[in-house]
Amino acid sequence: MRGLLALALIALTIGVATCQTTDQPLLTDITWQTPSAVATAASLGGAPSKQIGIPALLTAPVVDGSLDDPAWEAAATTDAWMDVSGSAEAPVQTQAWVGRIGERLYLAARCTEPNIAGVRAEVTEDGGSVWNDDCVELFFDGNLDKETYRQIGINSLGVVTAFDRADAEWSPAIERGALVGEGQWSVELSIGISDLAILSNAFGLNFCRERRADGDTELSCWSPTGKGFGQPASFGLAMLGASYLSSFDPGDAAVGLNSVAVVMLNDSEEAQRLRVRLQWWQGDEIAREAFSSYQELAPGAEREVTIPYTISHAGEPVTLEVVVLDERGASLAQRALVKPIRPPMGSVLGQSLFFLDEAQAGMQVRLDVGEDLLRDRGQLIVALFEQPSMSLIARQEITPLAAPVLSARLALPELKTGSYSLHVILKQPGLDGPMRVAEDIHAIRVLPSRLRD
Repeated sequence: MRGLLALALIALTIGVATCQTTDQPLLTDITWQTPSAVATAASLGGAPSKQIGIPALLTAPVVDGSLDDPAWEAAATTDAWMDVSGSAEAPVQTQAWVGRIGERLYLAARCTEPNIAGVRAEVTEDGGSVWNDDCVELFFDGNLDKETYRQIGINSLGVVTAFDRADAEWSPAIERGALVGEGQWSVELSIGISDLAILSNAFGLNFCRERRADGDTELSCWSPTGKGFGQPASFGLAMLGASYLSSFDPGDAAVGLNSVAVVMLNDSEEAQRLRVRLQWWQGDEIAREAFSSYQELAPGAEREVTIPYTISHAGEPVTLEVVVLDERGASLAQRALVKPIRPPMGSVLGQSLFFLDEAQAGMQVRLDVGEDLLRDRGQLIVALFEQPSMSLIARQEITPLAAPVLSARLALPELKTGSYSLHVILKQPGLDGPMRVAEDIHAIRVLPSRLRD
């Protein structure tokens, strides 16, 4: 029940319990509105369309660009690449490989090229604009925030450029090799996992290619980004090692009740009883934890479990850590990420300047909270104060909160000229009574009546 930017709305009018200090309620003509399912899905996006598990290699490949080392046989490889829009398979294909030895990643790409003589390779020094050549680009969202990323580009000469918009000093040590052959060119790289700011065994990953051999620029990706390559929300999901944790969906992270969805994978050759432990915390608070029930998994079987958790406030991001445990309590796989909390409320007042002969304005309040607050536990308070004395003029309580969007008319009581403030407050139950979750303040100015003809 998210999608605060959704434009398509379905109106649903319900009864509202109110309490105010005057006989006239502040909000009238209240309707509750729900974003359409299509608009909600479009605004939120979905789980990554591409996922890849990164296995441990038996031996380290020789990084010379040739890709004939048997070590690559144990690596994971990508399926068909798409054009950048995702609307069709790339007309000229690329294949990539990735594996791990200890704390280093090994990556490779083979670029099919029907016009090998036309391959552009003009950048000859590291740090140059390799994206103006035929090149392969690698993208890493190490903390899975879907906002920041590190990028490495390499051309057919093996010249590399490393880029991090948030850290201009980033200069990793990259072992690399490149080879141009008949109908193809290939590259290999090795880089330390710590150099990529990878915080857990899961991270965002994408392989991209700029092809210029025929004169035009052809963009293709393993995980299509829809436009430019630097779109971390559209990267694939990579998982280090032969993990018992196949996937981890942290949900939306809104104030209130949330849930994580975890897919366990029995990577062993024997049946196992597995369960998931979730720990979560904000800032310096003590971690809370919850467990799924044990699940019986045959060798190679997968099972999805969902674990609820609550977020109490929006002031700090939430850290989520999931661990797959065997029946003895031993940890088999772990994944953690820090996720920002969605702003729980936003409100818009149609106007802030009123004349004495005006008494109404349109108002909308948009909520992005868990289902428990939205349907049951949440409370919205609208209060009007005179300024600068902060004398209360009117107050109205609205409960329950029936949908993410409230539309209404603000009906001002009879006011004299001067300054006022309208406070929109979202509350939830707390141990010591209602607890403030968010507050918007709108300044209002009342002027003498306008002159009429």
